[in-house]
This record gives sequence, C-alpha cells and structure tokens, in this order.
Amino acid sequence: MRIERVIIEDASELLLIYAPYVLNTAVSFEYVVPAPEEFQTRIIHISSKYPYIKAVDNGEISTLQAKCSSGNGLSWSELGKGIDAS
Repeated sequence: MRIERVIIEDASELLLIYAPYVLNTAVSFEYVVPAPEEFQTRIIHISSKYPYIKAVDNGEISTLQAKCSSGNGLSWSELGKGIDAS
C-alpha cells in the first residue's frame, strides 16, 4: 500500500467511498452526495492549502484504517512512509 496525493481525476472513485457515509451515517454534515464536478472543485481548493492524500493498494484507491502499532494495520507514525510527493 502507498500513500499518494489526490488528483482531481480521483473524484469519482473517492465519491464511491464517500457516498455511503453521506447517505447512511451521521458523520457527514451533508445530506446529498456531491456531484463529481463539485468534488473536483473541493479537491482543488483543499489541495491548495492542505495535504489531500489517498491510500493506493494494487493501483486502486483503498480505505485506510489507521490503528495503533499493537493492532493490525498502519500506525500513525507509519502513515508518512511511502508518500508519493510527485
């Protein structure tokens, strides 16, 4: 698994991950899934000020569940390893 910067072409794939949170949970303040164009605009604005990253596994965007080192998965200190800064 690699950690890479999000690009605007990732919007549709990221929406597939984000949509269930909007539609089925209370963790988002949104009630309607944003359109891909709106999500692309958000990527541009957020990326201009803050790191916007994605977990990539076998060439596909993956959900990343960070856990402490004593558990399975990545620790918080390991998140910075392998970031593609290109």
